Amino acid sequence: MTNSTQNDREPGVSCTKRPSLSNILGQILAFLAIRNPLQPTLKPIPIKANRLHTRKNQRGNVFAMLFAAVALTGVLAAVGMQTLTGPVTTITRVTQKNIAETNLLMNAKIIANAVPLNGTAGSIDADPIKEAHAFVPAGGGETAPANGGFLPTDLGLALTDPWGTKYGYCVWDHGADTGGTNYIPGDDGTPEEISIQPLIAVISAG
Repeated sequence: MTNSTQNDREPGVSCTKRPSLSNILGQILAFLAIRNPLQPTLKPIPIKANRLHTRKNQRGNVFAMLFAAVALTGVLAAVGMQTLTGPVTTITRVTQKNIAETNLLMNAKIIANAVPLNGTAGSIDADPIKEAHAFVPAGGGETAPANGGFLPTDLGLALTDPWGTKYGYCVWDHGADTGGTNYIPGDDGTPEEISIQPLIAVISAG
């Protein structure tokens, strides 16, 4: 048998005196109170609740930022479209107007150059006053200028404007005989009076 020294003995237990039952129970209860695994642990419920509330706030902030970004994108797109549409529309209108004006001038020059300058050719009637090409009467559903019609088709003219409408055309028959077919009756006065009267007019609806 191995002998135990005083240092190996359990503290509080005497070898000469048997410990009482109350001392033993007290030591057991003290030991259990320290090492009892069943002792309840305090849960930081307020902390978890705060964290959950913080996460909800963070999610709400993220959704709010997304909605704000989408709304801002829509506003910028609308403003950009309006900003771009204005200049583009203006440029298109200016371009179409320039094309129409160019066509009017070119058509008038071509018609005037087609009138013979020498001899008696170029007059559709018995008088010596020469006339330009007659207009083409309006067809069904077409609207021509009052007393006029449309451009002749045998001179290589631009017949329609940039908006798809036919150019109007008026031509006068001046001189002693003013009753030419597809002509507007003109001036039957003196050559000096006739010289200041219009010969043709090319009209654009735009």
